Amino acid sequence: MSFSTTAEKIFGPLLIGVFFNAILFGVLAVQAHLYFNWNRSGERWTRYLIIVLLALETLNTGVDFAIIYEGLFKKLGQPSLDIPLLAANPVLISSISTLVQIYYAWRIRILTRSNVLAGFIFVLALISFASSICGTVFTALHPNWGDGFDQNLLRSLITWLTTSALCDVVIAIAMIFFLTTHKEDSMGVTKCVVNKIIILTIQTGVLTSVAAVADILTFTLIKESTIQFIWDFSISKLYTNSLLSMLNAREEWSKKLEARNDVESISNVSFAHVDGLADYSEEKSRQY
Repeated sequence: MSFSTTAEKIFGPLLIGVFFNAILFGVLAVQAHLYFNWNRSGERWTRYLIIVLLALETLNTGVDFAIIYEGLFKKLGQPSLDIPLLAANPVLISSISTLVQIYYAWRIRILTRSNVLAGFIFVLALISFASSICGTVFTALHPNWGDGFDQNLLRSLITWLTTSALCDVVIAIAMIFFLTTHKEDSMGVTKCVVNKIIILTIQTGVLTSVAAVADILTFTLIKESTIQFIWDFSISKLYTNSLLSMLNAREEWSKKLEARNDVESISNVSFAHVDGLADYSEEKSRQY
Protein backbone atom coordinates (compact mmCIF):
# COMPACT_ATOMS: atom_id res chain seq x y z
CA MET A 1 0.00 0.00 0.00
CA SER A 2 1.54 3.29 -1.07
CA PHE A 3 -0.06 6.56 -0.11
CA SER A 4 0.76 10.15 -0.95
CA THR A 5 0.74 10.87 2.76
CA THR A 6 2.98 10.82 5.81
CA ALA A 7 4.23 7.87 7.85
CA GLU A 8 2.22 9.22 10.78
CA LYS A 9 -1.09 8.75 8.96
CA ILE A 10 -0.10 5.26 7.86
CA PHE A 11 1.50 3.83 10.99
CA GLY A 12 -0.37 5.92 13.58
CA PRO A 13 -3.54 3.77 13.48
CA LEU A 14 -1.42 0.60 13.44
CA LEU A 15 0.45 1.76 16.53
CA ILE A 16 -2.81 2.56 18.33
CA GLY A 17 -4.13 -0.89 17.37
CA VAL A 18 -0.99 -2.51 18.77
CA PHE A 19 -1.41 -0.57 22.02
CA PHE A 20 -5.02 -1.78 22.34
CA ASN A 21 -3.87 -5.30 21.54
CA ALA A 22 -1.22 -5.18 24.28
CA ILE A 23 -3.66 -3.77 26.85
CA LEU A 24 -6.25 -6.45 26.09
CA PHE A 25 -3.53 -9.11 26.18
CA GLY A 26 -2.77 -8.04 29.75
CA VAL A 27 -6.46 -8.33 30.63
CA LEU A 28 -6.47 -11.75 28.95
CA ALA A 29 -3.55 -12.90 31.10
CA VAL A 30 -5.45 -11.98 34.26
CA GLN A 31 -8.61 -13.72 33.00
CA ALA A 32 -6.62 -16.85 32.16
CA HIS A 33 -4.96 -16.84 35.58
CA LEU A 34 -8.36 -16.75 37.25
CA TYR A 35 -9.68 -19.49 34.99
CA PHE A 36 -6.85 -21.97 35.56
CA ASN A 37 -6.90 -21.40 39.33
CA TRP A 38 -10.45 -22.75 39.56
CA ASN A 39 -11.11 -26.47 39.60
CA ARG A 40 -12.83 -27.64 36.42
CA SER A 41 -12.36 -31.39 36.38
CA GLY A 42 -15.46 -31.82 34.19
CA GLU A 43 -14.32 -29.38 31.47
CA ARG A 44 -10.92 -30.68 30.47
CA TRP A 45 -11.50 -30.11 26.76
CA THR A 46 -12.54 -26.51 27.50
CA ARG A 47 -9.20 -26.02 29.27
CA TYR A 48 -7.43 -27.32 26.16
CA LEU A 49 -9.42 -24.85 24.06
CA ILE A 50 -8.31 -21.97 26.29
CA ILE A 51 -4.68 -23.12 26.05
CA VAL A 52 -4.90 -23.13 22.25
CA LEU A 53 -6.52 -19.68 22.25
CA LEU A 54 -3.80 -18.32 24.55
CA ALA A 55 -1.11 -19.68 22.23
CA LEU A 56 -2.80 -18.10 19.19
CA GLU A 57 -3.28 -14.79 21.02
CA THR A 58 0.38 -14.73 22.03
CA LEU A 59 1.36 -15.35 18.42
CA ASN A 60 -1.07 -12.68 17.25
CA THR A 61 0.38 -10.09 19.63
CA GLY A 62 3.92 -10.97 18.59
CA VAL A 63 3.07 -10.65 14.90
CA ASP A 64 1.39 -7.27 15.43
CA PHE A 65 4.44 -5.95 17.29
CA ALA A 66 6.70 -7.30 14.53
CA ILE A 67 4.58 -5.52 11.89
CA ILE A 68 4.83 -2.13 13.57
CA TYR A 69 8.52 -2.68 14.37
CA GLU A 70 9.36 -3.45 10.76
CA GLY A 71 7.37 -0.50 9.45
CA LEU A 72 8.73 2.10 11.87
CA PHE A 73 12.29 0.95 12.47
CA LYS A 74 13.55 -1.53 9.88
CA LYS A 75 12.03 0.50 7.02
CA LEU A 76 12.48 3.84 8.79
CA GLY A 77 8.80 4.80 8.54
CA GLN A 78 8.61 4.68 4.76
CA PRO A 79 4.98 5.31 3.66
CA SER A 80 4.34 1.74 2.52
CA LEU A 81 2.59 -1.30 3.97
CA ASP A 82 4.68 -3.78 1.99
CA ILE A 83 5.26 -5.83 5.16
CA PRO A 84 5.19 -9.64 4.70
CA LEU A 85 3.88 -10.38 8.20
CA LEU A 86 0.78 -8.27 7.53
CA ALA A 87 -0.56 -11.15 5.41
CA ALA A 88 -0.76 -13.38 8.50
CA ASN A 89 -3.15 -11.02 10.26
CA PRO A 90 -6.50 -12.19 8.73
CA VAL A 91 -5.99 -15.92 9.27
CA LEU A 92 -4.66 -15.46 12.81
CA ILE A 93 -7.59 -13.31 13.87
CA SER A 94 -10.14 -15.56 12.18
CA SER A 95 -8.71 -18.75 13.67
CA ILE A 96 -9.33 -17.28 17.13
CA SER A 97 -12.81 -15.94 16.38
CA THR A 98 -13.82 -19.19 14.66
CA LEU A 99 -12.89 -21.32 17.67
CA VAL A 100 -14.86 -19.02 19.99
CA GLN A 101 -17.88 -18.99 17.67
CA ILE A 102 -17.87 -22.80 17.37
CA TYR A 103 -17.79 -23.01 21.18
CA TYR A 104 -20.83 -20.75 21.38
CA ALA A 105 -22.54 -22.86 18.71
CA TRP A 106 -22.01 -25.91 20.91
CA ARG A 107 -23.42 -24.10 23.97
CA ILE A 108 -26.43 -22.93 21.96
CA ARG A 109 -26.99 -26.51 20.79
CA ILE A 110 -27.14 -27.61 24.44
CA LEU A 111 -29.49 -24.79 25.46
CA THR A 112 -31.86 -24.75 22.49
CA ARG A 113 -31.47 -28.36 21.31
CA SER A 114 -31.56 -27.00 17.78
CA ASN A 115 -29.16 -28.67 15.36
CA VAL A 116 -30.23 -26.27 12.61
CA LEU A 117 -29.34 -23.12 14.56
CA ALA A 118 -26.05 -24.50 15.84
CA GLY A 119 -25.22 -25.78 12.35
CA PHE A 120 -25.96 -22.38 10.82
CA ILE A 121 -23.57 -20.68 13.26
CA PHE A 122 -20.97 -23.37 12.57
CA VAL A 123 -21.23 -22.85 8.79
CA LEU A 124 -20.94 -19.05 9.13
CA ALA A 125 -17.83 -19.48 11.27
CA LEU A 126 -16.25 -21.82 8.72
CA ILE A 127 -17.07 -19.45 5.82
CA SER A 128 -15.46 -16.62 7.75
CA PHE A 129 -12.36 -18.73 8.38
CA ALA A 130 -12.10 -19.84 4.74
CA SER A 131 -12.44 -16.22 3.58
CA SER A 132 -9.67 -15.14 5.95
CA ILE A 133 -7.37 -17.77 4.46
CA CYS A 134 -8.11 -16.34 1.01
CA GLY A 135 -7.45 -12.85 2.39
CA THR A 136 -4.08 -13.98 3.72
CA VAL A 137 -3.12 -15.56 0.39
CA PHE A 138 -4.19 -12.54 -1.69
CA THR A 139 -2.47 -10.11 0.70
CA ALA A 140 0.74 -12.08 0.31
CA LEU A 141 0.36 -12.05 -3.48
CA HIS A 142 -0.57 -8.34 -3.66
CA PRO A 143 1.27 -6.55 -0.83
CA ASN A 144 0.76 -3.12 -2.43
CA TRP A 145 -3.00 -3.40 -2.26
CA GLY A 146 -3.44 0.33 -1.80
CA ASP A 147 -2.57 1.04 -5.46
CA GLY A 148 -5.89 -0.12 -6.81
CA PHE A 149 -7.49 -2.90 -4.80
CA ASP A 150 -7.15 -6.40 -6.08
CA GLN A 151 -10.80 -7.44 -6.38
CA ASN A 152 -10.17 -10.96 -5.07
CA LEU A 153 -8.49 -9.51 -2.00
CA LEU A 154 -11.28 -6.99 -1.48
CA ARG A 155 -14.01 -9.63 -1.75
CA SER A 156 -12.25 -12.08 0.56
CA LEU A 157 -11.65 -9.51 3.32
CA ILE A 158 -15.22 -8.17 3.13
CA THR A 159 -16.64 -11.73 3.18
CA TRP A 160 -14.46 -12.59 6.17
CA LEU A 161 -15.51 -9.58 8.23
CA THR A 162 -19.17 -9.69 7.16
CA THR A 163 -19.73 -13.38 7.93
CA SER A 164 -17.91 -13.03 11.24
CA ALA A 165 -20.13 -10.10 12.24
CA LEU A 166 -23.25 -11.97 11.05
CA CYS A 167 -22.24 -15.01 13.08
CA ASP A 168 -21.90 -12.87 16.22
CA VAL A 169 -25.31 -11.30 15.60
CA VAL A 170 -26.93 -14.73 15.18
CA ILE A 171 -25.35 -15.89 18.44
CA ALA A 172 -26.71 -12.84 20.27
CA ILE A 173 -30.20 -13.24 18.75
CA ALA A 174 -30.25 -16.96 19.61
CA MET A 175 -29.44 -16.23 23.24
CA ILE A 176 -32.04 -13.44 23.39
CA PHE A 177 -34.64 -15.85 21.98
CA PHE A 178 -33.75 -18.50 24.53
CA LEU A 179 -33.85 -15.96 27.35
CA THR A 180 -37.33 -14.71 26.42
CA THR A 181 -38.94 -18.08 25.68
CA HIS A 182 -37.67 -20.28 28.54
CA LYS A 183 -39.19 -19.00 31.74
CA GLU A 184 -40.50 -22.26 33.19
CA ASP A 185 -37.47 -23.01 35.35
CA SER A 186 -38.79 -23.95 38.77
CA MET A 187 -35.70 -22.90 40.70
CA GLY A 188 -35.48 -19.14 40.91
CA VAL A 189 -31.81 -19.06 41.88
CA THR A 190 -30.78 -21.39 39.05
CA LYS A 191 -32.82 -19.35 36.59
CA CYS A 192 -31.10 -16.16 37.75
CA VAL A 193 -27.65 -17.69 37.23
CA VAL A 194 -28.53 -18.99 33.76
CA ASN A 195 -30.02 -15.62 32.77
CA LYS A 196 -26.87 -13.78 33.83
CA ILE A 197 -24.70 -16.11 31.76
CA ILE A 198 -26.98 -15.67 28.74
CA ILE A 199 -27.00 -11.88 29.09
CA LEU A 200 -23.20 -11.88 29.26
CA THR A 201 -23.10 -14.00 26.09
CA ILE A 202 -25.44 -11.53 24.37
CA GLN A 203 -23.17 -8.65 25.33
CA THR A 204 -20.24 -10.60 23.90
CA GLY A 205 -21.97 -11.06 20.54
CA VAL A 206 -22.96 -7.39 20.38
CA LEU A 207 -19.45 -6.19 21.27
CA THR A 208 -17.62 -8.35 18.73
CA SER A 209 -20.16 -7.71 15.97
CA VAL A 210 -19.91 -3.92 16.49
CA ALA A 211 -16.12 -4.14 16.25
CA ALA A 212 -16.37 -6.24 13.08
CA VAL A 213 -18.87 -3.84 11.49
CA ALA A 214 -16.64 -0.88 12.36
CA ASP A 215 -13.76 -2.72 10.71
CA ILE A 216 -15.84 -3.30 7.55
CA LEU A 217 -17.05 0.30 7.32
CA THR A 218 -13.65 1.88 7.81
CA PHE A 219 -12.06 -0.60 5.39
CA THR A 220 -14.57 -0.01 2.58
CA LEU A 221 -15.62 3.63 3.04
CA ILE A 222 -12.40 5.39 4.04
CA LYS A 223 -10.02 5.13 1.12
CA GLU A 224 -6.25 5.42 1.40
CA SER A 225 -6.37 5.02 5.15
CA THR A 226 -5.23 2.46 7.72
CA ILE A 227 -7.70 3.47 10.42
CA GLN A 228 -9.35 0.02 10.24
CA PHE A 229 -6.28 -1.47 11.94
CA ILE A 230 -7.28 0.24 15.20
CA TRP A 231 -10.04 -2.37 15.51
CA ASP A 232 -8.47 -5.05 13.35
CA PHE A 233 -5.36 -5.56 15.49
CA SER A 234 -7.33 -5.92 18.74
CA ILE A 235 -10.56 -7.62 17.63
CA SER A 236 -9.38 -11.16 18.40
CA LYS A 237 -8.73 -10.17 22.02
CA LEU A 238 -12.39 -9.17 22.32
CA TYR A 239 -13.43 -12.72 21.45
CA THR A 240 -11.05 -14.45 23.85
CA ASN A 241 -11.57 -12.01 26.73
CA SER A 242 -15.33 -12.26 26.34
CA LEU A 243 -15.20 -16.07 26.36
CA LEU A 244 -13.00 -16.18 29.46
CA SER A 245 -15.15 -13.56 31.15
CA MET A 246 -18.21 -15.72 30.55
CA LEU A 247 -16.48 -18.88 31.82
CA ASN A 248 -15.17 -17.14 34.94
CA ALA A 249 -18.55 -15.55 35.65
CA ARG A 250 -20.26 -18.91 35.24
CA GLU A 251 -17.88 -20.45 37.76
CA GLU A 252 -18.40 -17.61 40.23
CA TRP A 253 -22.19 -17.77 39.97
CA SER A 254 -22.11 -21.56 40.22
CA LYS A 255 -20.14 -21.33 43.44
CA LYS A 256 -22.65 -18.84 44.83
CA LEU A 257 -25.47 -21.17 43.84
CA GLU A 258 -23.78 -24.13 45.53
CA ALA A 259 -23.14 -22.04 48.64
CA ARG A 260 -26.78 -21.00 48.81
CA ASN A 261 -27.93 -24.59 48.37
CA ASP A 262 -25.59 -25.67 51.16
CA VAL A 263 -27.02 -23.00 53.46
CA GLU A 264 -30.56 -24.14 52.68
CA SER A 265 -29.59 -27.77 53.37
CA ILE A 266 -28.04 -26.82 56.68
CA SER A 267 -31.13 -24.82 57.58
CA ASN A 268 -33.38 -27.79 56.78
CA VAL A 269 -31.28 -30.06 58.96
CA SER A 270 -31.49 -27.55 61.76
CA PHE A 271 -35.28 -27.28 61.54
CA ALA A 272 -35.59 -31.08 61.52
CA HIS A 273 -33.46 -31.22 64.63
CA VAL A 274 -35.65 -28.69 66.39
CA ASP A 275 -38.77 -30.62 65.42
CA GLY A 276 -37.17 -33.74 66.73
CA LEU A 277 -36.49 -32.04 70.05
CA ALA A 278 -40.11 -30.88 70.19
CA ASP A 279 -41.37 -34.39 69.55
CA TYR A 280 -39.01 -35.74 72.16
CA SER A 281 -40.19 -33.21 74.78
CA GLU A 282 -43.83 -34.01 74.00
CA GLU A 283 -43.17 -37.73 74.39
CA LYS A 284 -41.44 -37.19 77.75
CA SER A 285 -44.35 -35.11 79.06
CA ARG A 286 -46.79 -37.90 78.17
CA GLN A 287 -44.71 -40.42 80.10
CA TYR A 288 -45.01 -38.35 83.22
